[in-house]
Amino acid sequence: MRITEHPILEFQRGEDVTFFFDGQELKGYVGETIAAALHAEGIRVLGHSQTMHRPRGLFCAIGNCSSCLMVSTFEDKAEALHYYPMFRTWFGLNGLCKLPWNDVAPADNKFTDEPAKIPEHVQNYVDIFNAVTGKTIDKHELIRQSERVYNFQRIFNIRMGYGKRVHDRLPYRAMGPVTVEEYLSRQERYDKQLVEFLGYDTEGKSTEEKMQAMRDYRENQYEKLTDAVYKRRGWTMDGVPTVEKLRELGMDLPDVLEIVKKHV
Repeated sequence: MRITEHPILEFQRGEDVTFFFDGQELKGYVGETIAAALHAEGIRVLGHSQTMHRPRGLFCAIGNCSSCLMVSTFEDKAEALHYYPMFRTWFGLNGLCKLPWNDVAPADNKFTDEPAKIPEHVQNYVDIFNAVTGKTIDKHELIRQSERVYNFQRIFNIRMGYGKRVHDRLPYRAMGPVTVEEYLSRQERYDKQLVEFLGYDTEGKSTEEKMQAMRDYRENQYEKLTDAVYKRRGWTMDGVPTVEKLRELGMDLPDVLEIVKKHV
């Protein structure tokens, strides 16, 4: 179901496009979010919670609650895990509220190059910063301000003996299922995932074997995502900021480089 007429808003729908979700061929429109297109096609369950494996779908519909979190590729996920934490950090650094950023999007936002980032509002924050400080920055420098904080925190943690790949691993429980009872309670769902995601033949396999196969798959996916995120952030595959990245950010101070060079 889609709203076609509204007493206040004017809808400017883009061209129709075909996309696939879980093997189904569906229709959406250029500029429309994946979640909105799926909802319009009658698909309500977009994922499941990691711990209780309960169905998750649209909730806030503005990108805050993550109930409908769905990204297409590891590279897309890496970009999201880089950009949004950096932008949210920037609000804290400058004492500004994020609500005007993504709670109300401009009417023509869906026709922009990066509608998820709401570029018009990003530029508004750039203009406000420049007007108040007398400096001249652009949207890229806005993100770099937060990157400097993130990388400094990372290097400080490394100096203290932490802050590397081994410290970014998820708790054992988060990769579940961790008990036979847990697997059996949702056996149909887990068996289906093993077949669909891995092409795994569950016939004749013990619960323990299936649990291990599921865990191996999830851990492998997490490692691939970690690789993509580190690459996007300009870090080594061990999670250490590279010298090149620090120079790019203007953080190539002797004391900082001394710490980093011990680990790259």
